[in-house]
Amino acid sequence: MNQTHFRQLLEKTKGQTIYVGFSGGADSTALLLLLLEEQNNYNYSLKAVHFQHNLRGEESLQDAAWSRDFCQKYNVDFQEISLDIEGSKLPGEGTEAAARRLRNKHWQQIAGNNAFVALGHHADDRIENLILRLSRGSNSTGLSSMREIQTIGTITYIRPLLNFSKSDIVEYLSEKKIEDWRHDSSNDETIYKRNFIRNELLPQLYAELPYSQKGMSHSLSALQDDADFLESEAQKRFEEISGKKSVPCDFFRRQPPALFIRILRLWLHELLGFEFLPNRRLINRLNSAFGNDSVSGEAKQIPLSNEINLQICRGQISLADTESLEKSAILWNWKEKEMITWGDKTLTAEITSKLPDDLKNAACFDALEIPESLTIRNRKPGDSMIPFGRNSAVKLKKLFSDKKIPASQKNDYPLITSENGILWIPEIRRSDLFTLSDSTISILVIRCS
Repeated sequence: MNQTHFRQLLEKTKGQTIYVGFSGGADSTALLLLLLEEQNNYNYSLKAVHFQHNLRGEESLQDAAWSRDFCQKYNVDFQEISLDIEGSKLPGEGTEAAARRLRNKHWQQIAGNNAFVALGHHADDRIENLILRLSRGSNSTGLSSMREIQTIGTITYIRPLLNFSKSDIVEYLSEKKIEDWRHDSSNDETIYKRNFIRNELLPQLYAELPYSQKGMSHSLSALQDDADFLESEAQKRFEEISGKKSVPCDFFRRQPPALFIRILRLWLHELLGFEFLPNRRLINRLNSAFGNDSVSGEAKQIPLSNEINLQICRGQISLADTESLEKSAILWNWKEKEMITWGDKTLTAEITSKLPDDLKNAACFDALEIPESLTIRNRKPGDSMIPFGRNSAVKLKKLFSDKKIPASQKNDYPLITSENGILWIPEIRRSDLFTLSDSTISILVIRCS
């Protein structure tokens, strides 16, 4: 394996922590070994994370055990995470999409801010992705969506093997005298579209057109160059409407089609707090609605999903209703209930007489001063708090900005509040309310995970 390009990518990880998605398969095993080989050269630390999908019974358990033993043998930190995929599906969501969504959520929780996550995708995976996206009508961004380096939220995903084929990977493992790795039997089932492409379509295509594999790889490089330029230009134009909940229809109407769809995606991502991919059908409906918009005040709604609509009225486009996007505020009596969940966050309360040694993702309050009933809620426009150590209030917008939290992630942070104000935003800032003092005899420790 020519590792020159691989090492160039690792230059970006110097002194950082790399979390490695480790399934125990050939791809992730080769990735982990390659990263171990280069660890001293780039001074990063490694942590292997194994997602237990609970879809293949005993086979899944054996995968986890093998992966744990492998990491122990090579002295790599190992963490196993169990996913309840079937019980967590959203309406209309397939198994693969649900698994991907849950993994992404856990990566955000595990790795924290500005971390690197290494995935074992290789050149063959990228071609499979190209075929899948092409059949769905994707543009150049979608067709080249599997990138070597890609920042999503607060995490930078790297795919160091993207220039190596599956045969390169197997050859590398053979050179390392490794003949044993885990095989996911579900990869043999052609009921999954990707498996059909991998196991049936592409082998026939390569047999008939031997040059097609290299040709598609070259096309992917050209598509990514085009996509990079369009995305950069879309980002510049998006800055004109960033932070606005209502935008003149004329702004979108005057954009070239290639930029319209990308700017709309950025704007919806900011408004919704999660990724929404506009399709050509939505763009056509919007263009039609723009042309039929009247000044009479009658609003026209265009559905994005069963619960979310865009609204066009008096030359402006906005979300029709954002209430459904917010997590419900909940009351928490921490004396009666020591643990409570809010969205995908879990809050726990513990009373202690001394300050704990481990205060990661935790905040301490005077237990005799803080109210028994707290409210956990989303941020609201205009929210502010007096941070600990400060004398004046600071808007949450600035606190999130200082932490470089993207708009798409801001609603994922719970606000722990009382009638006195905001007490704590996990990972962001603690307020000056109910702080510990020399007279404190009982400490409330609230943790967020």
